[in-house]
Formats: sequence, C-alpha cells, structure tokens
Amino acid sequence: MSETISVRPADLLIDRRNPRLPVEAKGQREAFRAMAEHQNEKLLALAEHIVLYHSLHPAELPIIIRSPDEPGRYIVLEGNRRLAALKALESPDLFSGALSAPVLDRIRKLSGQYQQAPIEAIHCALMKDRDEAEPWIYIRHNGPTGGAGVVNWGSDEKARFRARAGGVLNLHTRLLNFLEDGGHLTRAERQRVPTTTLERLVKSPAVRERIGIDVKGGEVRFTADEAKVVPALLYIIKDLADGGTKVQNVYTKEQREDYAKKFPDHLAVARSTKSLPVPIPSQTGKAGPRIPSVRQSKPRERLIPPDCFLRVKDARVRAIELELRGLLLEDYPNAVIVLFRVFIEMSVDYYRSNVMKRGQEAVRQKLGDKLLDVIGDMESKNKLTKWEANPVRAACQKNSFLTPSVLMMHEYIHNRHQSPSPTDLRAAWDSLQPFIVALWPR
Repeated sequence: MSETISVRPADLLIDRRNPRLPVEAKGQREAFRAMAEHQNEKLLALAEHIVLYHSLHPAELPIIIRSPDEPGRYIVLEGNRRLAALKALESPDLFSGALSAPVLDRIRKLSGQYQQAPIEAIHCALMKDRDEAEPWIYIRHNGPTGGAGVVNWGSDEKARFRARAGGVLNLHTRLLNFLEDGGHLTRAERQRVPTTTLERLVKSPAVRERIGIDVKGGEVRFTADEAKVVPALLYIIKDLADGGTKVQNVYTKEQREDYAKKFPDHLAVARSTKSLPVPIPSQTGKAGPRIPSVRQSKPRERLIPPDCFLRVKDARVRAIELELRGLLLEDYPNAVIVLFRVFIEMSVDYYRSNVMKRGQEAVRQKLGDKLLDVIGDMESKNKLTKWEANPVRAACQKNSFLTPSVLMMHEYIHNRHQSPSPTDLRAAWDSLQPFIVALWPR
C-alpha cells in the first residue's frame, strides 16, 4: 500500500521511461529537455499556474518510487510535467534550445518571482514499485474508463462551476435548470442533451423568437405563457437528444436561422401582448425568496402560478401537473377541480409511501386523514411551519368556509348542482401552495 511522504524537489528524479517521451532518455538532463520540447507552451502554462498559486495541484499527489540507484532519492512515475515545470523555474538555462525563445524568455521572468519563495517540499504518494503504481497511472490518463477514471466536465458542468464560483450561468444551463426544477425534464433526460448544440441554438435570436424566450440585460424571460414556451423548448431538446439535429446542422448563423424558419408552426410561440415575466435565476445556489411577479391587470388564467416550480418525481403525477398548467380556468373549471383533487391525493400517497414509508393499506384511508398524517410529519421535520400547515388542517374540516376543504372538493366532483368558479380554484391553490411545494421540493 502507498504512503504519503514529503520530499524536497531536489530529491525527485524525472522518469526516463515516461510515456510522454518517444524514446527512453539516457540521463536526467536529456529527460528534462525532451519533456520541455514535447510540452513547450503547455509547460509555460503550468509554470505560470505554479507561480500564481505557489503550489502544485493539492488534489493530485505525484506518484513516486524509491530510486534503486540513488539512495534517498525518488523516481516520479506520475507528475513528471509538474517536476519539469519546477525544474524550469529553478534552472531556466537548463532548457535553452529545448524551449522556444519566447517561452524560455517568459520562464526566466517567472523564475525571478518563484525564487523569492520557492516550493521547499512536495507531498507525494510513495508506492512499492512500478507494478503497484501502474493501475493508478493508467486510470489517471485513460479517460473516464466507464466512470472509474477522470470524467471530464461538459459545457453544462463547466457553466455550473463558474456560476457557483460567482459567475453567471450560461443561457442553455439556466433553461435546463428551469425545466428540471419544474419537473418537465428528468435528470436522465437532461444528460442525453448535447449541450453545446443547444447552446448554439438558444443563443440565436431567430430561434429564441420562435420559442418565446427573451434575453435583456442578463435576464431571461418568456414572451408568452409558460405552458406554450415549455413545449417549444422541449421539442428542441428532444430533437437534439434523439440526434435529429446535430451540431454541424446549426454551426453557422444561416443554419440556425433556417432551423428557426422550419420550426413546427403548431409549436411556435406568438408573443403575448401582456407582461409575462418568468424570472430564471442567473446563478446556482440555494434559492432565496421567490421574486414576485409583476402585478397583472387580471387574475391568472391557469390554476398553478407560472412562478411556482415543483420537482414532481412520479411520472403519472407529473403528467397531471402539466395538464393543470395548460388548462384555462375559465374554459375548463370542472376538469381542473377533478385533476386538482387527484393531483393532491396522488402527491400525498407518494409522500406517505416514499418518505414516510407507509404500507399499501394506508392508500385506502380518507384523504383528510392522509393530509393530517402528512402535515404532522412535515412539521416534525421542519419542512412546513405551523402557519403553512394551518390551511391544510382547515381544509380537512367540515365547516371550512374561507379555505378550500376536502369536503368541498368532493362536492365539486360528485354534486352536479355544485360548480367551481375560477376564483375558488385560484384561492384553493394559493392557500395550499406551501404544502404542495413541500410535497415536491425543488
């Protein structure tokens, strides 16, 4: 087994059998110069990084073995580029003729800075022999190897890292986050999307206009209702994931404009005449207080507010949610109340089964009892405050008047003389929304 030891740079020897070298070097000087000829500007970039951070990569220890010929010294099996960069900073003249003149000149300048506070010791992983080191060196340089090796980031991961470090998310990543957070796109589906191609398309003004997306001053907003924009955006994502459109098909501006012209008319989004802001966060991190929507001239047309994002994990319940987001309250109040009732009960059943680990017999209980069971669990786990739970408790009471009641839901569904109004439905959702968000947290 390996052990971690601290070694002076002067006691480290470059591996004359390093795979980066076309032939085995005869000595240390020849090995260092051969490495410099092979790397040139890359060696300069590494040297600049070392000087900037005054450190080697702390997450990747050089792998070493004891030198059989020089007691007290060690051969570097993994980390020879780093050793060569250090050697160049210590003795630039050793590389005269091996590095290009501009690179060597820059190395000499960096050397002056480095010599003011040189690295005096390096933490290394000491292996018994080359055989013990071989699997670790192989896994480091042979790509993902099914996930066991280094898995490089794609553009999506790189964008998230920049944002979490204080930068701003790229447009395509913000849109993918929006779809995933809203339950429109699963993590598995997202991973199939060629994000570089998606990025090219959504950066095109012609494409954005067709799918109802506007970007101004760094803000991303929808130019029409979310229920119309999401299907258009999902069409592009499915097209790319299925291989219908490849990067070479949308590489140029003209190709992207042609893609927009051929976009299906039944999915194309017409710009709304009213303000429909849908704030999409520009950075990652824990969500803060939701940004309130701009006050509209009339009540919302659909049951679920456009800025209410749920992460519904059950496929059937997610399908019901999408239908609820699309149905107009004025046109389909009866369909909405039935789906709303089913959505609540199935959501509660999912929570009790998957979070509370209730048995199958619990499904046969009355909805009111299920609701009380769930909010009791949520309050005990601080997922719901007392004030957020109160409307749910009130909804379970027979004589609930100002709040939506389970009994009233039954009446709307089973009594042909009782009809729901859009106002009743909006009020019902609004009072239960904190509970629903707790059922399907982002």
